[in-house]
Amino acid sequence: MRGDDAEIRVIDTGCGIRPELKEKVFGLYFTTKQTGSGIGLAMTFRIVQLHDGTIDFTSDPGKGTTFVIRIPAAVSSI
Repeated sequence: MRGDDAEIRVIDTGCGIRPELKEKVFGLYFTTKQTGSGIGLAMTFRIVQLHDGTIDFTSDPGKGTTFVIRIPAAVSSI
């Protein structure tokens, strides 16, 4: 983490993400839900990239997931 980054954490207590799915989670159209489109996390990943940020997650299957988004903090020259 750079010293001038802002960090956003999104934490849930859902079913978690299985380790074998970690590499697929941000892929376009990837979903494990019957009614999911698989677009949400792929779009989030791209938006974060476009702002020179990073997104990653840790997950404990059966207990939940924590997504961490880091983006450069705005610096005012006023």
